[in-house]
Amino acid sequence: MLPNASSHGSQARTGTDAVQKPQETQFSTSAQHRASVLALGSISHLQHHFARSGIKLTGTLGQYKKQTYQDSSYGSLCSSPEPEEEIPRPPTPKQPTYIQGAAKSIDPERLRARLDTDLEKCRLEWSTGDLVEEKAIDLVTFATFAIRSARAYSTQSIPNIMPDEEKAMRTKTVDCLGVLRRIAERDGKGGVTADECNLLLAWVHQLQVYLRKTDEETEERLQTSLTWIQGDWTDRELDRYHLFLLYFDPSPTPIPSPSDIPAFLDALRPGLRLCLIHNACTRRSRRPFGYISRHHLDTKIRYRATENLSYWRKAIEERWDVEADKFSVREIIEETKIGDAMLLDTVKRWCQIVINEISGDLNVRRLAPVTNGEKAFAAKDEGAAA
Repeated sequence: MLPNASSHGSQARTGTDAVQKPQETQFSTSAQHRASVLALGSISHLQHHFARSGIKLTGTLGQYKKQTYQDSSYGSLCSSPEPEEEIPRPPTPKQPTYIQGAAKSIDPERLRARLDTDLEKCRLEWSTGDLVEEKAIDLVTFATFAIRSARAYSTQSIPNIMPDEEKAMRTKTVDCLGVLRRIAERDGKGGVTADECNLLLAWVHQLQVYLRKTDEETEERLQTSLTWIQGDWTDRELDRYHLFLLYFDPSPTPIPSPSDIPAFLDALRPGLRLCLIHNACTRRSRRPFGYISRHHLDTKIRYRATENLSYWRKAIEERWDVEADKFSVREIIEETKIGDAMLLDTVKRWCQIVINEISGDLNVRRLAPVTNGEKAFAAKDEGAAA
């Protein structure tokens, strides 16, 4: 008895007529907290599109079905297979419900205000002397907020240009984190010891003093050399830019006067001074981002000077919004007239933009008054030293 082709075909199609609903992707625990992962979405809309277009997957069952009809010795004797049923359409996928969170604020004014507030709250809570077990976790919370604000306000992301004093402050911050971790691990049992309290209060005091010292040094340095910021520089803009460059240039040899334009441009052409001055200006601004993390110190080889200029051009576009579309590094390196004009024009526009931002920073800069807690701590240190 010959086999029924239609029944054989129905068996081969078992499991292929139904459309499986797309399953939602299950992310790991750590991935569920990352915005970049949650914003990826799913491919359910692609599955829906291919199903509506009539595109069928040819998996293992599909290949088996095709081979069965072609290789069977009864193929010519069997009746024509029944037409396959239409694949049911899958439901329309839901729109993603994930909403991209707002970007965190990087306004230095707000970050500094938050840091000052959290430091003062931490100092007040830890100075009450009430270090019992019931308040231990609350004290850890206040200290954690202060450390988090200090990290957010940190103006350094490049270790090789970080001052030694700030490196020491970060080391002490790590020590404080170790203390907080030990308190949290024991769930506050036993309260907070006197040594733990003194360590954290010393960190708060030193950080407040360091912040005020940094503000004072920046203010004094700018006040002693405000000739290039204030005054009337009409028809003397290049002299003003020269003083500005000299002020921020850490190089041992000064930049030649712009009265000798060729010598002035030759000093800037290798790009090293421009990179160093850019980093110095960025570090002392109230928006400390956009550092040039790599540059060549030895610019005798041509390609190194070319890369320095390329780094500087990209940095001033991103950090200072200086238009440098027509800035040709090749023309500048070859010392053509067009290249000299490009370099001089770009440097002038960059200097003016930076000067305007620094002038605005000086107008809004305010030194925070010394708090009563800082005075008490300073008096305590003086008494211990005596």
